[in-house]
Amino acid sequence: MTSLKFPRRFALSLLVPLSAAVALALPSTALAASDPNPPSISNVTISATVVTAGSTLRVGYDVDDPDGVRSVTPIVEVVVDSDDGGQGNSSRLAFQSTGDTTAGFDIPTSPSDQPCRYRIIGLGVTDSLGWVTDVYDAAYAEEKGLDCPTFATSPLVYEVTEGPADQNPPTVSSVSLSSREVATGADFHISWSVADPDGVRSVSPILQRGWEDKDDGCSVSSAYYHGGSSIDGFDLTFDSNRIGRHRLIGLSVTDDLGFETDVYESSYARANGISGATFSVADPSELCFEVTGSAIDRNPPTVSNVSISAKRVPVGGVLRIYCNVGDADGVKSVSPILGDPGYVEDPNSAKTRKMLSCNYDAARGYIEIEFPTSLSMGSFEIHALAVLDKAGHETFVYSSAYAERNGKTGVQTFDVDDAGDVTFDVTAPLYAATKGNGQAYAKDGGVGLTFRFSGPLDEFARLLVDGNEVSAENYTTTKGSTIIELRPAYLDTLAAGGHTVTAVWKDGTSTDASFTVEGKTQGEQAGGKTDVDSPGDNKSDPATPEKDADEASTKRSGHTTADEPKLATTGDSAWMASIALAMAATACFTAARRLEPKQHRHEQ
Repeated sequence: MTSLKFPRRFALSLLVPLSAAVALALPSTALAASDPNPPSISNVTISATVVTAGSTLRVGYDVDDPDGVRSVTPIVEVVVDSDDGGQGNSSRLAFQSTGDTTAGFDIPTSPSDQPCRYRIIGLGVTDSLGWVTDVYDAAYAEEKGLDCPTFATSPLVYEVTEGPADQNPPTVSSVSLSSREVATGADFHISWSVADPDGVRSVSPILQRGWEDKDDGCSVSSAYYHGGSSIDGFDLTFDSNRIGRHRLIGLSVTDDLGFETDVYESSYARANGISGATFSVADPSELCFEVTGSAIDRNPPTVSNVSISAKRVPVGGVLRIYCNVGDADGVKSVSPILGDPGYVEDPNSAKTRKMLSCNYDAARGYIEIEFPTSLSMGSFEIHALAVLDKAGHETFVYSSAYAERNGKTGVQTFDVDDAGDVTFDVTAPLYAATKGNGQAYAKDGGVGLTFRFSGPLDEFARLLVDGNEVSAENYTTTKGSTIIELRPAYLDTLAAGGHTVTAVWKDGTSTDASFTVEGKTQGEQAGGKTDVDSPGDNKSDPATPEKDADEASTKRSGHTTADEPKLATTGDSAWMASIALAMAATACFTAARRLEPKQHRHEQ
């Protein structure tokens, strides 16, 4: 549970490396992003209506999804009472789920959480393909006019009450700064000694712009986590946005029990009437420092040869943005700014933005962006690259097409012949094998193998095993999304060992699943005679090595033969030799059959 901290604080986001995230403007030209197989939720409950701060609330539910469930996360709002007795406006909280949360979700609270009421308004379900669907409480959906999947439940409102006091508050001493002046881009170290009988989980600096004692509401707090029972400080690096005077006014300490205590410098606490734990320094001015440098980058970066690895990226996939970036001060990170294709800036409106994970490989000259959920679906254009140099200067280098479209002059740009060259689509997740992968079949078991693929049945084209097409009489198909059962008589014809079943879709892509056959083949047990078509006996559309190679290269990764190295194929001479041996074996078998007495063949 997110602690209700002082409203004057905000995250010191400028200290987060830009290479860790992508600024993404949500596109108005988004593609259809509804899950074709949405989840269903029922029996949603909470373990209590009153929770003492420091305790855990259990959210229970039953969830089902045809494509499998990866995780479930509660959607929780803070209930704010208004003067007229109503609930007023609420603000949505965020929870990050880890591991298997399909059977329920634990919402922990911190002992330092302030009393507050909360309402669970829905559940965010991520399926095994990456589709994310928010399923709301039916009453809440009706109240807000939401057209979305819902579940029926009694009101899910709970209250967090004040927890016990920290019986072992931390002590802070020996606080010092590595320097009173630091240049942008340079390392800056804050040292201290922190002790707590319950252990130290994290320590965060509380910084303030200016050197005055008065609390002007501009304090900044940032969390730094660490292992072990104590920590002696950490390093900071300031960019050009932090140029100016600053003061360390306190430390926020969280112990291993979850108690969070703000320990302020004593003179600052006295000046602002703050009671509680404090620490002292010989001279308070020793905690004042100045970030120096020039906000103007004298050595602006250069960007060239910008290109993208693909025009279409499936949700769950990774896009590479190739670029050559140079800077006389050294390049620290590069982050793309993505938005609507053809977007024209409106100075009177603000675009909603969110962050996607990415990393920049300076040695290889590319940025990798991961599109983790269906919330990322849409059409995007690279508007700019944000380059942070090692001197702390951040520069937006715009695509020339974007700069020209928006009338930007006097800015750094990279050349783009056509805006379409830096435009791409994030499409629906790729079809996947959601059930049956890795199973085993025992010879003469009488029960076939069932596989479930996430692609819709009306998009299914044909089935392959080990690259060879399987005749329709050897398997059955059922809707939901696509359920395929390989018949036991067919499986008995396969050699013992590992095999690959491939569902081929009408768009030319395919999805693989593996299985194992245990025991000898029926042909080996019965003199080579089989009762059903063997793999590759496709009467309507015979398989060829060339066709098999093409099909193997068009797997559900969405790549074509030009994208990735494909499965190795044998040379022409080896292939011809195999055909010759097969024909010779067939001729010998036919001749032997003709020499057998008719009665003997009938008995067989």
